[in-house]
Amino acid sequence: MVVGRHRRNVPISLPNLIWEVKHHWATYELLSNIAKSDKNLVLSPLAYLGSNIDSIGRFSLPVWIAGLFWFLFAKDGRRFRSLGWTWIAAFIIFLALKGKDYYLTPVYPMLYAGGAVGIESWLAQRTKALAITARVAVVLLVMLDTIGWPMAMPMMSVEKFIAYEEALHVVPKRTENTEVSQLPQQYADMFGWREAAEAVARVYNNLPAEDRGKCGIFARNYGEAGAIDYFGPQYGLPKSISGHQNYWLWGPGPYTGECLVVIGGTREFLDPLFSSVTQAGELYQQYAMPFENHRPIWIVRGTKGGTLQDIWPKLKLWY
Repeated sequence: MVVGRHRRNVPISLPNLIWEVKHHWATYELLSNIAKSDKNLVLSPLAYLGSNIDSIGRFSLPVWIAGLFWFLFAKDGRRFRSLGWTWIAAFIIFLALKGKDYYLTPVYPMLYAGGAVGIESWLAQRTKALAITARVAVVLLVMLDTIGWPMAMPMMSVEKFIAYEEALHVVPKRTENTEVSQLPQQYADMFGWREAAEAVARVYNNLPAEDRGKCGIFARNYGEAGAIDYFGPQYGLPKSISGHQNYWLWGPGPYTGECLVVIGGTREFLDPLFSSVTQAGELYQQYAMPFENHRPIWIVRGTKGGTLQDIWPKLKLWY
């Protein structure tokens, strides 16, 4: 940031910090609520570290460990020392707040960069034979890590992936205290979104014409809301609203609650809030997470206790 002729250093995190202050430290509230909800699979420090190693490739462990040590202890890495402390601080914070194991993975590329510089500097001072050996080790590392490539990228059909997973005797990974089927949770969570928009469109487009203009689409989580916002225009659907995380901050839009199409949720949740609750459809996708591959679609009418704006605080789902 430049002011006049003088240059001032402004933290790159300042916009995020301002947002957090304005929204009452929303990220801390989110992680704190998650920790209290028992939603995430809680791991011990060693299990959390082990899960990270598996996620980014266990054969690359020497590279990022070297990077961490280079940042923290090497003379040449002194000016980047804060990057090493960033990994340590993030590791401790996510453990304390019971964050998912993959929350830490975006920090590893900088450790790889530091490790590459440190290893290259070390090799430059060694014999030619050792340098050749190191290059062979790098080739082997890449070859071995390709075994886990299909676990990180959807590079084959689902059926072939399941067969590959079973051949390696790999147990599908989960990050939450919920049941998984044949696919790891992060892979299973890629399925069902277009089908959700199609199923909601069937319900929405069957409403009387006079209702469609005033009937909003309420999603119980940001995944469903995002699916409607992304795929919905193809089916003539309006933007969705939701009480989940940032969607709650954006509010109920122009809708009064006179009519809503609701994705997911239970009658026990909806009955105290709305005068009329009718199931009008159902979502299904065989490869989605078990708790998501059968979800009801409801039509609700008439809010109890005021307008939708009045009951919006009760719909907040901040975890």
